[in-house]
Amino acid sequence: MPWAVVEQVLSLYREKYFDFSVRHFHEKLREEHGITYSYTCIKRLLQGAGLVVRARKTRAHRRKRERRPMAGMLMHIDASSHRWLGGEPVA
Repeated sequence: MPWAVVEQVLSLYREKYFDFSVRHFHEKLREEHGITYSYTCIKRLLQGAGLVVRARKTRAHRRKRERRPMAGMLMHIDASSHRWLGGEPVA
């Protein structure tokens, strides 16, 4: 990209289109100013100049965790007073 075009794109974004998203700014460059560089090229140019912040990287939706090392963790604790098994005393 020629340096004159770089300066033109950066000045247009700073002065006229500062509140546009990169996608909308790219469309305006094509329609109104005849600058036909790719979206990625324009986005990297704006990011390199510090006019647009990079999107932060997303984390995994759910983080995996180690299982807790507890023996009998899922064992049912019965608090009823019924004799479920024959011959056991009632507590």
